Amino acid sequence: RLRVGGQQEAFNVYLQYIVSTVVDEDFERMIREDPSDNYFTPAVRRIQESMETRKHSLVSSSVWGSAFKHDLESLPEYRSWKVGKHETKHINCEACRRTNHPASVQLVLCGPPQALALSSQPTFQERKETTSKSRTYRLGRLCAKRTQLYHRFHHFKYHLQLRAYDRIQPISLRTNTVSNAVHHLLDSHSWLQSMFEEYLSMLREADAYL
Repeated sequence: RLRVGGQQEAFNVYLQYIVSTVVDEDFERMIREDPSDNYFTPAVRRIQESMETRKHSLVSSSVWGSAFKHDLESLPEYRSWKVGKHETKHINCEACRRTNHPASVQLVLCGPPQALALSSQPTFQERKETTSKSRTYRLGRLCAKRTQLYHRFHHFKYHLQLRAYDRIQPISLRTNTVSNAVHHLLDSHSWLQSMFEEYLSMLREADAYL
């Protein structure tokens, strides 16, 4: 059973961190290199570890090809839909390549590629401006469910940054300053709560696989 106690406080701090990385391209590096930070770092670590643990549990019992897994982790947009049997006749799942897993879902991975190497830490602004790419796969039903959830965990931070960016821009135009826009966004209880509920929903969905 998922323990929610303390999670929301940590997640609210995590959201402050996310919003700060959107408006200040040096913020993430500054926090990462500051050993004395005891406000953002513990909360960020707690939220990221809760997602990483579940993300890896999703792939532990699956055998996905290295090229597919690379695309899954580098391309942040996941678009899928069911296809008819006549479209995938005699085609096996292209994620696990198992002969007893017939394909039934069409998947398109796309968007600006995200850096995979830990030594390369591009800012949100740099990632957002990278030229988009696209890859297409046909998946079996079970791999489609697992890969979609794995993808949500892996790219959660980036999509949260995009959503914060989209909300900050119109507010900053009205208030004339980015700092006012940030405070306005973080004061929005409904937005904080909806992001937290989305995070919890992912954890619960992943726990159903454990």
